[in-house]
This record gives sequence, C-alpha cells and structure tokens, in this order.
Amino acid sequence: MKKFTLGFIILFGAIALADYFFMGKDASVKPIENLKVRFYMGDTLPDPADIKATVSWYMLTHISSGLVAYDSNQGRFSNFLGKGWKIEDNGNYTFEIADDAKFHDGTPILATDVEASVKRILIKKSSTHFHLWEYLEGCDQLKTMADTCSGLKVLSDRVIRFQLKFRVTSFLLQLATPETGIWSKNDIDPKTLEIKPTKFSGPYYVSGIDEGAFHLKINPYNPIYKKFPLAARSIDAVRLSYKDAEEKLMNHEIDALVRGQKPLGEKPWAEADVKMIKSAPSAIIYLNSLDSKNSGPKMGRDFVQAMWKIAEKGEVLPALSILPFKENYTISSDTVLANLPAKSVSKIRVATPGSGFFSDSFLNLLKSTALTVGVEMEFESVPMEQYFEFFKEAPKNSKFDYVLGLYDASERFPAVQLRFITGVRNVTPPVDLKLADVPDMGEKETAILKTYQEWLIHQGFVVPMFFNRTVIIHKNNITMGAQTFSDGEIELWKFQPAAAVK
Repeated sequence: MKKFTLGFIILFGAIALADYFFMGKDASVKPIENLKVRFYMGDTLPDPADIKATVSWYMLTHISSGLVAYDSNQGRFSNFLGKGWKIEDNGNYTFEIADDAKFHDGTPILATDVEASVKRILIKKSSTHFHLWEYLEGCDQLKTMADTCSGLKVLSDRVIRFQLKFRVTSFLLQLATPETGIWSKNDIDPKTLEIKPTKFSGPYYVSGIDEGAFHLKINPYNPIYKKFPLAARSIDAVRLSYKDAEEKLMNHEIDALVRGQKPLGEKPWAEADVKMIKSAPSAIIYLNSLDSKNSGPKMGRDFVQAMWKIAEKGEVLPALSILPFKENYTISSDTVLANLPAKSVSKIRVATPGSGFFSDSFLNLLKSTALTVGVEMEFESVPMEQYFEFFKEAPKNSKFDYVLGLYDASERFPAVQLRFITGVRNVTPPVDLKLADVPDMGEKETAILKTYQEWLIHQGFVVPMFFNRTVIIHKNNITMGAQTFSDGEIELWKFQPAAAVK
C-alpha cells in the first residue's frame, strides 16, 4: 500500500472491505465525535497523479474512492462505487456505476466523472505507482481534456468501458488505488488540470483547511459509513512536526500518531499512558543512488553485512531482500550479496529528510558501523520538498551519492514498490513489471520480481539495509479496530471507542 513514505506510511491504501469487525451491541456506546491524528503534513491536498509519499496516498484513500476495492482477506476484488463489471474475451472491462453512488453532497457520481478522473492521469503521465497510460488502447497521445481515445468510452450516464492494449489482471488492482479515485468532472480545470475539489467520493470529505489541520467529516453516502457505524464523525489531520506531535500525544492533546518506527528514537510511551502497536515488517530503509550516470554500485558486501548486524540490537530487521514480505517472490540474502562488489568506496554523502525523521542515535550508529569496514558516511538534512524530488529523478551534479529512504509498502503491490524505488532512470529494465502487477503471484510473476530486484542491486540503484514497521501510538480511550497489519495499512474509519470492545 503504501509509495516513498515519510511517516509511516501505509502503504499503500486501497480499501479492504473484508476487514469489518464486530462493533458490539451496546447501544450506549457512542461514535467518536472527533479524532485528532497526525498522519499528513502537506500544505495542500495531494495530487492523485503525483503521489510523492505514502502519507499522500493515505490521505487520498480517506477522501476519494474508486469503482472497486481489494478484499485482502479473501484475495479478490469487490464492487465499491461500482455496481459490477464485465470482462470481455479480449480483456476489455465495462463497469456499471452503483445506483446509490454519490459524492458527499448527494450529487450522483456519473461515468463522465470517472472518465475525467482517469483522463487527467492519462494526460499528465506523472503517476508514481501505476502507469495507466501504458494499459489503455490509443490513449498514449492525449493532450487535453477535450481529446478522446478508444481506450476510454462513456456508454451512458452510469456505464463506462476501458479497452486495454492487452489482457492483464492488474487492471482491477489499479482501479482499487487512490491514483484512480473518482473526482467530479466539474472540479477538474480543463486547462491546468488542477483539481479544486468541492465534492468528495471517499469515506470522508474535506470540510476545511487551516494552518493547524485538514478538517475531515464523514461522508454519509460512502459504503464505509454503513459498515463502520462507530467511525469517527470527524477527523482533524493535525499539521505538526513529528517532534511536536509526539509531545502533544504524551500530553493527550491529540489522539493518535501514525508513522514509521524510529529506530533508537522511540519515547517511553508506556510511561505516558498511551499504547504503541507495531505492524508486521512492511517498510524498507535503504540507500537510493543519486548517480545520474548509472556508473554501478559504490557500496559493497562489507557495508551491507555490517548494516545487517545492527539488526541484532532488535530495533530493525536485516533487509535480506528489497521486498519486506515473507513470500516466495523475495530474493535471498546470498543473491543480494552476490550482486555487490566485495569492498565499498571509502566515503559516501547521504541526504536525509528534515524534521528529525531518523533519530540522531540511529544515524550515529550507521556512521560508526560503516567505519568498521572503512566507509565514512556523511549525512546532511535537506528540506522535504527537495528530499521528495530525489525519488522522482536523480539530480544532475548532485553533491550527494545517496538519499536515505524509508518506503512503506503493501504486500499486494510488490511491483509497485519496485517501480517507485526505480524512479525515473535512463535505463531499460530486463523485465516488464506490468506483467507482475497482479495480486496473486504465479511462477512467471515471481520470476519477474526476483529478476528485477537482482537487477536493481546489481546496477547499484538500491542498497538494502533494514526492514522496518509502521507504528500507531494512541490514547487508551480508543482502539484501532481490525487494521490490516500485514502490509502496514492504517484506515482511520476503523478507530472506535475502547468501550465498544468487550
């Protein structure tokens, strides 16, 4: 789920309808009226066609929904705002929009809204996770919202057809992500393509934005509302640095904080009378190369093995592959090491995110450990805007060799993680990741993922170091419900009063 992530991410945020949980029958238990959570730090709403961080993906999951959802428990797709779909022999998909599908203000969601939301993605070609324009027939050259293409056809007010270049099961997966969330056609500027939302299709809508928070209110027309009657009626996505958010949480001024675990940097939360819950390993801490010349790996087996030994302290896990999942599509640690030179260069310069995301203790531990194998690591904090740009395209003549990244992923989107980590590089991969964009991995798909991971390491693009977890720190008077921790997903509509749990 989950996107580069700062904060936790989630990952990647497709809505899983099968995670409904028993709410209890005590009618005296009232829904959470207002939930104050630190989970997004942007100045504006994120752009679904340019999701730089998983926190942005996460915000979009809460305010936009799509035609389908992925059921992570059942391992299948289900209708969401769509009423149903038909798959033709050639792989084309025809969707009928649900009769009761509405934006938060009660306006019906029409096929033209779906068309405009998708067309915007096809024109911008800036999506960081799924390249939809590579899938739809005849849509590669769209320039304006007035243009048409054979791959995208509105058949009626409630019916839309997608004509694919080739039959691929990952198309439903793309429609279950916030990149293809539905926006009102009238809210998309036809010239600038900017979304100025007045209508929201997600579980929540934005009721206001100020210097302190994004204010969300529950959307009574969204299917989530019916399934989670105790969901928070409103959410204040407070805009605080991690340091300030931690202090306010310890003082019980906010309800929850969602982010990546901070190795050697966590506070004594139990003493503050709050709870910290960890997800399964769902993130990777790694070095992302900023070598625009693609001149090969600078770091060798000596450095990686030294880093892995840090995991013995229990704060992190060794990244023995690139994908942080216990599945047969991960490569072995021997394969990782075999694709690296024996020795590392003597000095590397590393950009790190601002706001103290990685603790000083952790960075000092990396420095001292690297010195044991003769590597001098020089860290420098950079502004967040510049930091995120590093993951879109390696800058020319950068003074840095690497950027220290944390990426939270979803186990059902392994190819997405590899695509994002690759970024925009002037190279041709040995395999096509589109063929592995499926929720169920067969032998062909797992071979593609393994080949691609080995190539990333062999080229020196990625130096895997540690696997990490998402943490949710919250007050004792609420509970998080049945979150899907296998891939770091956090869905705020599942939070409920602690009194609801018997």
